[in-house]
Amino acid sequence: MTQINAATIPAAPPRPTYSSSTDTTISLSFGLSTDNGGSKIIRYYLYRDGGDLSTPITYRDDTYDGVSSIHTIPGLTSGKKYRI
Repeated sequence: MTQINAATIPAAPPRPTYSSSTDTTISLSFGLSTDNGGSKIIRYYLYRDGGDLSTPITYRDDTYDGVSSIHTIPGLTSGKKYRI
């Protein structure tokens, strides 16, 4: 027996909100997508840029478990500005 779940791309979740930071970390809070597209969302991915406001937002934060509503991003460089 084969089962197919017809679904569409889910709506993007709301932007993360700032919680706190240190010289090399930032903690963010996350909300859930308001529309799952017809299928359960099992995880989210967190991406950032290189900290120069011009590189693509392609660095995936593999320390994020994909389900927590708050996360601290480690390994950032003091003085840089990151897009997440």
